Amino acid sequence: EEPGNAYALAHRGLAKVWMRRKEEAEADFVAAEKIVPDDPVVARGRALQALNDEDLPAALRLFDRAIKLDDDSEFSYRYRASIHLALGQLDEAMADISRLRQLKPDDASLSLMRSAVFRLRGERDKALAELAPLASRTEAPLQFGLADE
Repeated sequence: EEPGNAYALAHRGLAKVWMRRKEEAEADFVAAEKIVPDDPVVARGRALQALNDEDLPAALRLFDRAIKLDDDSEFSYRYRASIHLALGQLDEAMADISRLRQLKPDDASLSLMRSAVFRLRGERDKALAELAPLASRTEAPLQFGLADE
């Protein structure tokens, strides 16, 4: 039975993008848009499809749209920041990372992303300073199943 709501159709389309079933995903996106014309999940799905197609400019444009539709989408900001990094658009990448930090202030992966931007800018000291708090965390190291004797 076919889903009758935009949410189900958009998410099924997104799953089909992950499975690399492009035509089926697009059919679900079109059906979802007939119900909800500006669905942010559809925009994210199409952006991911553009990444699958290795079309970074199109993916960037589509993530821009996804963010306009859902300004709190960590997923969209993270992917868009990565695309900006790949395209050498470091200021834009840093802006997206800064927005992500507002959305997820305790996400350590954002320090890694910021460090990468600093490194690419040639700001080695800033890159290292960004990583320093990660090195000083007091979390227990992984034991990998080895017991102390």
